[in-house]
Amino acid sequence: MEFKDNECFIAGAGVSGLAGEFDTPLYVYEEELIRERFRSFRDAIDYKPLKLLYACKANSNIEVMRALISEGCGIDATSPGEVFFAVEAGCKPENIVLTGSNITDAEMGAVRHFGVMINIDSLSQLERYCKTYPGTECSVRINPEIGAGGHEHVVTGGPNVKFGIMHDSLEEALKIAAGHDVKIAGAHMHIGSNILDHKPFVNALGVFFRSAKLLPDLKFADLGGGFGVPYSPGQEPADLKAFGKEITARFSEFCSDYGRKLELVFENGRFYVAQAGHLLVRVVDVKKTRTHVFVGTDSGFTHLLRPALYGAYHGVVNCSRPGAEKIEASVVGNICETGDYFARHRMLPEPQPGDILSIESAGAYSYSMASPYNGRPRPAEVMVAGGRARLVRSRETYEDLLRGQREIVKIAHPWQK
Repeated sequence: MEFKDNECFIAGAGVSGLAGEFDTPLYVYEEELIRERFRSFRDAIDYKPLKLLYACKANSNIEVMRALISEGCGIDATSPGEVFFAVEAGCKPENIVLTGSNITDAEMGAVRHFGVMINIDSLSQLERYCKTYPGTECSVRINPEIGAGGHEHVVTGGPNVKFGIMHDSLEEALKIAAGHDVKIAGAHMHIGSNILDHKPFVNALGVFFRSAKLLPDLKFADLGGGFGVPYSPGQEPADLKAFGKEITARFSEFCSDYGRKLELVFENGRFYVAQAGHLLVRVVDVKKTRTHVFVGTDSGFTHLLRPALYGAYHGVVNCSRPGAEKIEASVVGNICETGDYFARHRMLPEPQPGDILSIESAGAYSYSMASPYNGRPRPAEVMVAGGRARLVRSRETYEDLLRGQREIVKIAHPWQK
């Protein structure tokens, strides 16, 4: 975000113009920044062959996915729906991997229909898969019993999480697969999300590599993702160069021990898109009490859940009056819940009704976690490149929220009575 002549710009597009053309609340994504983030991770790793996937649960907008696919990125999906989105975005099935949790037989069938590789999450799922698809290939998700992440809810490795096959159960997995002539062609791990220090990640590699060596038919090893971005002041970004150098050396050594060169796979989500997203909201009320200043907006945690769910920090910019005197205020939403905060006790250029605020680093786990709670439709989304904005998802309407009910219960429009 840039300021020039007292005007706020996102990738060359004026915020006041964006809000005027598309209304608020509004999600705005910077296309070139998404591309730059992908290239920075790709260029940090010298090992080849290298395949980078985008964990699209972070933001499954088709145009976001298309931007990354055009850079050579594949897609990591968590459900048949996300596989469908990936195919619609133009991703080839061989560049899509399903890494789901508690996948049903019907869902496995839907994914197999597309010809997509499945990361098997449990021994029982492996049994179901092998009985249904003998003579095929799959991948297995290994839990190295080491986890990390920015919040306990996003730690996905370790003894207390639901994900993956424990690293000491792989011999049993091999027996199940051998009984149905299924080849385990991939080994996968994912220890957590929003990781800024790569040391816990590297520590998990020892367990993962020892486990993967037991699998004789590997073609690739997927080391997951979870690389984070700085959200709050004082946080430092991950050292990509140091990580890339260490990963290249460690994985090359593993392949030498394994006896052949494997494809190296990573599947970042947040790292590519978080900082490229902005949620523009309009101030509709300023309420001053004896102890607080509440800045009320036309959005809420139905559009950005992370502060309420994780206590997450997101920067707030007053795009309308950046030079105003700062006051301490809390930015709140329009949802009937006490926990409906975007920011607590921040020093902000004093907001007034009508001002446009930008909630920063809102490109990941924001719209994708949105809901119509309180009957609040979801915002529109626009992509900005070269100073031009294009609509990439229309704003929901009340009619959209009723579509599934109207045909069943024959709801009449109030004005039709």
